[in-house]
Amino acid sequence: LAFSLLAFIYTTQKELEYQSTVFLEVGSYRLLDGEKKLIEPVSSLIKKLKINQISQQLDELNFNSIEDYFLEINYTSPSPEFNENLINEAIRFTQEIHSETLDKIVNSFSEKIVTIDNAVGFIKLKAINAIKTIDSEAEFINNSIKNQQESQKLNAINAIKTIDNEICILYTY
Repeated sequence: LAFSLLAFIYTTQKELEYQSTVFLEVGSYRLLDGEKKLIEPVSSLIKKLKINQISQQLDELNFNSIEDYFLEINYTSPSPEFNENLINEAIRFTQEIHSETLDKIVNSFSEKIVTIDNAVGFIKLKAINAIKTIDSEAEFINNSIKNQQESQKLNAINAIKTIDNEICILYTY
């Protein structure tokens, strides 16, 4: 009876506590070769969250890494609203960090694409110039062949005329 009375008094006097837990999947992206890469290792994210937590002077947040892909955040307090606000703040912080990281990754890929585009443009110009040079050389060779053919044709005509003249001279004798 005494234990029951003490247990009743303890439970009625004890302040209610609310525990909130959230699981976050750490985002990932695919590289050009198809490899899937995490935006950030969970351990690194936990360190950043702890630094942010220290700046807010909240020691009660608990972080756990689950299989290096998920982050578990726990918090216990007498107010469910406070729990929700605190965990939402941790989620917002994580989203901001990952948005910045993804922006850096996108910018890096964009810079690489621009570099490749510039290289392709340069190679295209070189190819166009090489084709123009080849076309010019082909035209020069074509003209040379035509000139030679014309020259040979004129030589043949002159030779025929000479033979005709000699034949005419032979008939007159």
